[in-house]
Amino acid sequence: MLELLSNQIYLLWILLALIIGGLFTDLNIFQKVFAFLSKRIKNKKVLITLLSTISGILPISGRLVVSAPVFNAVSSDQEKSRGKLGILNYLSTHHYYFWSPLESTVIVPIAAFGLSYFALVRYTLPLLILMILFTFVYIRYEVKEEDINFLLPSNTTQKITLKRILSYINWRLLITVGIILLLSSIAQLHSKAILDGLKKVTQTPHIIPYVSILAFIAAFILGSSSKFIGMTVLLTSVFGMNYFTYFFALEFAAYLLSPTHKCIAIAKEYFHIKLLDFILVIGSLAGLIILLGFATIR
Repeated sequence: MLELLSNQIYLLWILLALIIGGLFTDLNIFQKVFAFLSKRIKNKKVLITLLSTISGILPISGRLVVSAPVFNAVSSDQEKSRGKLGILNYLSTHHYYFWSPLESTVIVPIAAFGLSYFALVRYTLPLLILMILFTFVYIRYEVKEEDINFLLPSNTTQKITLKRILSYINWRLLITVGIILLLSSIAQLHSKAILDGLKKVTQTPHIIPYVSILAFIAAFILGSSSKFIGMTVLLTSVFGMNYFTYFFALEFAAYLLSPTHKCIAIAKEYFHIKLLDFILVIGSLAGLIILLGFATIR
């Protein structure tokens, strides 16, 4: 029941974000802000880097939903350009899992292992640095000046009517995310069985490669940050803190790619990202994160 209520609230949050984003565009609010900033920051890439950084540290749930209208407002009308900024939006709103004290991915291991906040961050810091560097490299070499379109304020504004407000709503996006949330809820109904299965497997000696595969598949299916950190804590409690960063990296990489991860559906539908482009970029990041996590095993 709580899961159903949470899903409904999230869909309402998306609906409000779509409406507010549309209103801000029609009322020239985005354009006025961008015009103000662009007078002080001439380089478009520096400005988009600033926007992506701010969107990634907003102390709220569902950062991607909130930041998507901002990235959408500065995107060129070209489909490829929109896809690039959509991927950038996804990258810039997911590094907080490594450090934000508001996230279960930080709170749960601190409570489970009796760590201080800074002790926890020392374990996740290599992964955080990698993700930030990857994002900056993506901006530097993949995002072009022509992909960014900071519109100047218009002298006219759209008349706001009920029909106009309804036009802001991307119904396909809402339906897609609703389906994703439903599938995620169904998958999570079996999360206890998945965790029990992992517990049994961990009792076999010299089993880390098999556990790693099963843990990755489980996080990939569930698409939940609370579930992936739960599995990370479980596996770390069995194999020791020397493996914490590795299991965190493994589970986070699976979460980044999970088809039941609602942020993927939002980014893909909002920016019309081509699936192959998404897989190539985020898949490369996920692979690097796993390799770095593996390198931290002592």
